Formats: sequence, C-alpha cells, structure tokens
Amino acid sequence: PAFNECADKLVTSLDKYVDQGTFDLLPKVSEFTITATLLNLFKVDLRAGDNEFKEKFAVNAEKLWTLVWRRIYQPWLHLDFFYQFMDRFQEEKQRIRMIRDFSHEISAARDSTRINNNSEHPPQEDPPNAEVLIDRLERMAFETQEIDQETFLSNIDTFMFASNDTTSNVMSTTLLMLAMHPEIQERVFAEVSQVIPTTNFIPQEALSKLVYLEMVIKESMR
Repeated sequence: PAFNECADKLVTSLDKYVDQGTFDLLPKVSEFTITATLLNLFKVDLRAGDNEFKEKFAVNAEKLWTLVWRRIYQPWLHLDFFYQFMDRFQEEKQRIRMIRDFSHEISAARDSTRINNNSEHPPQEDPPNAEVLIDRLERMAFETQEIDQETFLSNIDTFMFASNDTTSNVMSTTLLMLAMHPEIQERVFAEVSQVIPTTNFIPQEALSKLVYLEMVIKESMR
C-alpha cells in the first residue's frame, strides 16, 4: 500500500510539469523515494507532507555525493591534514550533519512508535522472518547492546542515503530514457495497461508480469 500511495502522489506531483518545458526531475522523484523508504524500511511516516524538506534532503545528499567523488579523483585531497583546511571540508561536514540530524528524527520517531505499541498492544509472537532491518538494529542496539548508538545512527544514515540515491537515480534515468524514446514508452504503456487495467492499486504479484518494463529499467541502469 505504501508504494502505491507514493506512486499516486508522485504522478499527481509531476502532472503540473506537463508541457511546461524542461525541469530537474531528480529532486521531485527523491521526495517520494524518501517517503517510501521511511514507510517501508523504518515504518514511520516522518515529516508527512513536508515535500520541501525532503527535496532539500535529496539535493543535500546529491551534493554530498559530488563532494565525495571529487575528493576520490583528486589524490592530493586524500590526506585529511590538507583537506581539513579547505572550504569543501566544511561544506561536507555541514551536509553530513543534515543527514545525521534526520537520522536522529527517525530514531526518535521509532522510539515513540515502540513505546506506543508496547503500551497499547500486548506482546505477541511475530511470524517467521517478520523482522525488518530496523527492528534488528534496534534489538542489537537497545536489547543485546551488540552495537552502540553511533553505529546505530550510522546505519540509519547509510540506509537513507543509499536507498534514496539508488532508487531515485534509477527512476529518474528510466523516465528520461522513456521520454527520449517514445516508441519504447508506448510499448511499456501497452504492457502496463494490459497487466494492470485499473490504476487504483498495483498488486505485488503483477510486478513479475511486467517483463518488458523490467527490461527497460535494467537497460536504463546499464
């Protein structure tokens, strides 16, 4: 349901750009990949409706990636002693801080959810394989103490940073390729219309039938 809801909102958001000329698609897509990540990976609806913040988060993450890659390809910046005196070092720290602050928000929201669930619902046996990554991390951090708070937050940083980057980039690139190749776009539309005749809800079992769409996505990734 979360993916369907996010997809519907993304389509509605992009409608206003039809016939309006070129625009940067990545931040717009990222708003909704961030929401999908929060709902599916962390089970929280954090900053619901605050698309401006989510777009800023996406832009911040993209610029942080740029800083990291530039440093990788400039060997004279590999030494921390020299790098710490540069303006881009301060910019990198500021951008990392924004991601970490958001991770603190996620952790606080999870704490609130966990407390409410414990008080409102009696303990029950979870079905096999029901534990998601964030549940396991919380158990390791707060129950068994296998990891400390810093490691816990670093993992949230990684999940938010990596999941948003990969998903939003693949979606943006695929949409761009479809716009550049209208004949391919028509074939994708025909397949989707055949497999999913209604736009109200996309069942999970329908995804495996979208063979041509999967080929297009993989080719866009390549």
